[in-house]
Order: sequence, then structure tokens, then C-alpha cells
Amino acid sequence: MRKYILGAILLISVSCLSGQRDTLGRYSPGFKFKDGIYLSFDDFRQNCPSVRLSEMYSEDKRQMKEIDPEMDWFQIVNDSLIYISIDTVWGYSNRGMVYVRNLDFFDRLVMIGSLSHIIHREIYLDYNNGVYGNFGYTPVRREVQIEYFIDMETGEKLEFTQRNFERHFAYDPVLLNSFKEWNKRERKEGMFQFLHNYNQANPIYFPISRCRK
Repeated sequence: MRKYILGAILLISVSCLSGQRDTLGRYSPGFKFKDGIYLSFDDFRQNCPSVRLSEMYSEDKRQMKEIDPEMDWFQIVNDSLIYISIDTVWGYSNRGMVYVRNLDFFDRLVMIGSLSHIIHREIYLDYNNGVYGNFGYTPVRREVQIEYFIDMETGEKLEFTQRNFERHFAYDPVLLNSFKEWNKRERKEGMFQFLHNYNQANPIYFPISRCRK
């Protein structure tokens, strides 16, 4: 009798594990993220937006067909139009592409993996090196580009530097040793390729089942 009970428990455990695997999909280019707003990093990792696109409205109560970061976002709660403050948002997914908030901007995840790559671009006016013209002093518009990567296990966002890179390669001694064999210039030029190799060796998975919210 005890053998039958143990066998039943084992079968249930295996079935549960299989069910969990069935709800997870290995990320690859073209993976379909559910469109909507993530209020937290966990929302993104669960592929379950806190506010789905179908629940988003414009100020005139028109249902949104896509997420436009230039517009104000609202949702209807108990027949009332509620404003969604950008300060409460971690990021959003629109047409399967993921964007992460950086202050008042949203930057697209360029490469998604265990370490996801992101580029932040910002335009500013340079008053120190402006030019004089017919209409007086004119500042020069300049673009600043800063690269980051996000650790998809913790949600930590770090600047895309060799030091931060090596810190994460510590989990993969083979890649770390290969990276250290290159000289400084080769490391700088090969960081993106090493990031790709790292993500290939350490795949990331997302739930693909229906959200339970």
C-alpha cells in the first residue's frame, strides 16, 4: 500500500513539474510579450502586465489600440477614469517590444536575455559650446548615449562597463577566462559579442500562460 501511495505522490509531482514547464517559454527573437504596463520588474518577468492594453484609455475615454509614451494613460475603475502616473511604471510592452522607464523616458530593450542590453539616448542643449548667428547666441543640440544591462534575475540595472561585465561573468568561469584573455581594447570591442554568448549559454524563460490577475 505504501508503495502505491509513494508512486501516486511521485506521479503528481512529475505532473506538476511538467505543467510548470509547459507554461514557460524559452525566450528567442519574436517571443510575444503581452501588451500592457508593468508596474514592477516582477510583472515583466511574469509576462503579466498590471494594466493590460485592453484596459487602457485616453483622456477622452477612448480605448487605446497601442501604447504611446507621449500620451497620458488612464484606466477605468468603478466607472471612474483613473490617471496612471509615469512615476509608478516600471515599463511597458507594445506590439511585443519591451520598454523600460528611465526617469521621464522609455528605452527599448535591444537584446533580451539573462543580461538584457538597453541603450538610453537623450538630447540636451549645450550652452557652453553654442554658436553666434543672425539671431544671437544659439545653443547646440547634442545627443548623449549611455548603455546599460539589466540582470534578469534581480532586476538590477548597471552601466555597460567591463567591470560590471566581469562581475556577472563570475557565474560562468569559462566565459570569464575567455574574456580576460583579451587585451583591454579587444574586451571593449568584444563586449557585445560576449553578452550574446553569455545569453546563449544562460537562456531565459517567461511564462506563456494566461495571466491570473
